[in-house]
Amino acid sequence: MKGIFKITMMTMLMAMVAIGSVESQQLPQFS
Repeated sequence: MKGIFKITMMTMLMAMVAIGSVESQQLPQFS
């Protein structure tokens, strides 16, 4: 259970970083 939770947190973190990088590339004026 704890292992699955850890993997889920890591996946969410990576997704947030990926989305953030894409948004910063598409919307440079967005701060």
